[in-house]
Amino acid sequence: MAYNSDEKSVYICDSGTFGTTTLNRPTGSLYIMEMNSEDQPYLLRPLLYNCLSQPSDVLYDHIRGMVYVAETYANRVIRLAQNPSGVYHASVFHQFQGTIGPTALAMDELGNLYVGRYEYQVIYLKLIC
Repeated sequence: MAYNSDEKSVYICDSGTFGTTTLNRPTGSLYIMEMNSEDQPYLLRPLLYNCLSQPSDVLYDHIRGMVYVAETYANRVIRLAQNPSGVYHASVFHQFQGTIGPTALAMDELGNLYVGRYEYQVIYLKLIC
């Protein structure tokens, strides 16, 4: 989950039913839950529905206003931009080669994106922007 304090919304990854999502049959989704003025959830809507292969982490970039999703089985990071307000456009931000796909996302105060990937005996952390 990732929280956007500017718009009072929460982004939620759903990897789909355990054991059924694959690279050839993606069932994972990304949702946004919008809050009302009392910080109570009032609307849950899909941004990417049944089209992600094991989304494992989501991050909201407060500096650029972007949403990043780690798509593990497809071995890539998806970026969503909002323009105009409420309309999201998704694109592949970074496609990795080899190893197992990204499982964790983090961002420092300068806006550098860090991606965690698991490789059996070693954990890789790669700065990609």
